[in-house]
This record gives sequence, structure tokens and C-alpha cells, in this order.
Amino acid sequence: MIVADLPGPVSALLAGILPDATPGDLVEITIAGAVAAAVFALAWRWRKRSWPAALALAAGYTTGHALIQNGLAGWAPPAAEEWLVHVALAAALLGCAGLGKRGRFWTRLALSALVAWVLVGKVPTGTWGSSSSALYWTAALGGALFVWWSELDFRSRKLEGLAPQIALMLAAVGASLCLNLAHSALLAMLAAVVSAVLGAALAFGFFYKDFKLAPGGVGVAAPLLGALWIVGHFFADVQSHWSVLLLMGAAVPVFRRWWLTALVSAVLVALAVYLTYQANPPCSYDY
Repeated sequence: MIVADLPGPVSALLAGILPDATPGDLVEITIAGAVAAAVFALAWRWRKRSWPAALALAAGYTTGHALIQNGLAGWAPPAAEEWLVHVALAAALLGCAGLGKRGRFWTRLALSALVAWVLVGKVPTGTWGSSSSALYWTAALGGALFVWWSELDFRSRKLEGLAPQIALMLAAVGASLCLNLAHSALLAMLAAVVSAVLGAALAFGFFYKDFKLAPGGVGVAAPLLGALWIVGHFFADVQSHWSVLLLMGAAVPVFRRWWLTALVSAVLVALAVYLTYQANPPCSYDY
């Protein structure tokens, strides 16, 4: 059965949710996950350290981004989404540095502020109602990213099992779906790349029970998802007060049974997707 054969509301929903991606795009996203999995496999002896996860996620994302965009844009790209590669590489560098608790705090704060400053700076100046609005948005988004990232790092570091990783991956999948519904296929595919590399990390966690994604892997995934959320807010039709549910889905309270955590996270993500669909009727995608 194809989408057109379904009842009107169902076909419209699927048309909005299904990625506007060619088979080649799907192969490129899969390659990104495979690159991350290969790095995990090569570094399996050091899986308890921070750098393998940071390196794997950054390598996988950079590969997927380059394939989807037909190359990298250089060190000072004009488009906001091109800065996602810089975010991944900077976060990986910090993750590989093996910093202590105080060092991680300050570098996380600095990178959060830098991400907000760069991305808000890409928004056309005519968007702001006053000269101070951009400064307020930068401070608010940088602070929110720092708090959210710190919460994800704490949960992934302190809690046992795969529940934190499952919640983070569900949030990435939800971000891809919401960005598709918000009529930005490019951003949706970049979010799908994040989902693919997190999927590789999740598979690695199933094979090695003593593996943890934090702090290195979370240190790459969190700023990437936060940056995608910011770009989606300003350059797509993603409504911030609904897409916050995606962030809540990643930082959902973790229960003793992993499937219960996954269920709560899935409900929050599904609600964000549904509300985004309601606010954005299907139409042609805007690249």
C-alpha cells in the first residue's frame, strides 16, 4: 500500500512525516552511522573513556553532513546549518581532552554561549524588533543549552543502563520528523544523521554493557541537537514552545525499567511531532 492509497488525513500525515529524501540520501545517512560504528569498533578497548564516543559521533556526523551537502563549506560558512560541523568538531575536541569536572563546566558554558552567538548572528537583522533583542536571545538560548546539556551529561554519567541513550536518540528522531513537518528537508536529514550516529552508539551499548555515552558522546550529541533546535526555530517553521517537548524527551526522568523511560520519552516526542503537524500543513519542502 502506498501513501496515496490511504485515507485523506492519514495520507496527509504520512506525507508530512516521511522524509523528502532520495534513496541516495538514505544511503548517505546510513554511511554516517556506519562510520560512527567503525570508530566505536576500533576503539573498543577504550570504551570506558571519554574520547572514543566523542570521536565516533563527530566523525559520523561530519561524514554524513559532507555527503548530504556535497562537501564542507569551509571555516567561515555563510549558512547557519553549515556551522553544525564546527559544533561537532569543537565538542569532540573538548570530549577528547579528558577534562575534569571544573574544566567540563567552563568549556560547556563557553561552547553553549558560542553556539548561540554564532547562530543568532546568522539571523537577518530585520527579524529583531530592537537592537537588544539579539543579545537577549543569545543569552537565553546559550543559557538554556548549557542547562539542558548539563542535565543530559549528569543523567548519562550517573545512571546505569541504556535508558538515557534511548531517550536521547528518540529526541533526535523526533527532531528529524518535526523538521520535515516544518518544511525543511535539509535540516531534517541533518537531524537524521545525528539519529544514525546515536543509533550506532546505542547498538554498541547493547554489545558492551559497561559502555557509557557520557561524557564524550553526550558532549557531541547535546550541542548538535541544541544547535539544530535553534536553527529550526529561526530558519524553519518549528514552534519553540512545542519543540521544547523534544528537549524534555531527551531529559525525561529515568525509571528503573528502561522500557518505561523509553515509553515516556516516546510520548513526549510524539506529542511534539503531532503539534508540529497541526501547525504546519503539508506543502513543498523549503531547502
